[in-house]
Amino acid sequence: MDHFRIVLLGTFMLLAGCVSIQAVKDYSSYSRSTIESVHPVAKDFFSSCLRANSYKPLASYSTCVSEQEASKAILKVAGVLDAYGAALGALASDELVDYKSDITALTEEVKKLKTFDEKKVDALGKLSNLIATAATSAYQQKEVVKFVQSSNEAVITVSNALAELVDTNYSEAITLEVSAWEDGYKRVERVERDSKPLEWEVYAKAQWQTRAELEGKLSAARNLAQSIRGAST
Repeated sequence: MDHFRIVLLGTFMLLAGCVSIQAVKDYSSYSRSTIESVHPVAKDFFSSCLRANSYKPLASYSTCVSEQEASKAILKVAGVLDAYGAALGALASDELVDYKSDITALTEEVKKLKTFDEKKVDALGKLSNLIATAATSAYQQKEVVKFVQSSNEAVITVSNALAELVDTNYSEAITLEVSAWEDGYKRVERVERDSKPLEWEVYAKAQWQTRAELEGKLSAARNLAQSIRGAST
């Protein structure tokens, strides 16, 4: 049975009140592994904007402030989902949940994301609150069903929102970088291709390698978004 089917089976069993502790552990491991993959994407959101500057005239330079804020906010959203996976893992192992978060600061930071509407921010705050409650109330293994049932709707909302950020916003950032790459490539090509053919060949090879890497990032972002949605199903 693959990871995705394990996640589905584990979720259905939990919501039905029929606990499979191994399924909970598998879900925790899978979801945390998936969320871990968000970290380099969030950081690259900001880096993509900086890289795009290298292809632009100075007059078109961007300070990338909004992208930097978005990177931080995405990491915070991912952090809550990771904490949820960790909480499930702890409960399944009959260990205490460990979670400390300034929920007000968390939601205020995430509000900076234009794509995060009030419903999504509320879901994030609710999920963070539920994890904190499990920690402060010393939930035990027998309470794993209650924990999943009370958090399920918020987990789905927050996971879908994170997937959308990766699938739409990050993909848009890479697409803009590709556009800047194309403008820069054409600008150099007009001047160098015929006048310096040997140098141009080396330059072009390196540039097309960069382009291939960008296309790879787009493909990886789509796959990651699908995995995030699957991890909350």
